[in-house]
Amino acid sequence: MGPDADYLRQLEARIRLLEAENRALRVASLASNNADMLSYVVGKAPVTPAMAGGAIQWMVRAMRLNPLHPDYYWSSLGIVLFTLGRYAEAADAYHQAPDFLFYALQKS
Repeated sequence: MGPDADYLRQLEARIRLLEAENRALRVASLASNNADMLSYVVGKAPVTPAMAGGAIQWMVRAMRLNPLHPDYYWSSLGIVLFTLGRYAEAADAYHQAPDFLFYALQKS
């Protein structure tokens, strides 16, 4: 395979990422009052720096919509904060969900 094949693979990967980002934005806009769906989108969508700002807003909104939310909401918020390099805030979010993190680490 030559350099053109490498370029095409990279281009295809970028297109898939953009498509995934667009799907996440669409779901979040359609389900803006559904806490579980907002959390699901953040947990499943590719968390890129371009999407992280919106993802933080979605998680904060989800937590407000469902004040008795499960621990994984905190974990999802921690992932987004970590992606942005906001490590102290990410650690604080992870500390809100110690049981969930312990379970996730045991599965990996």
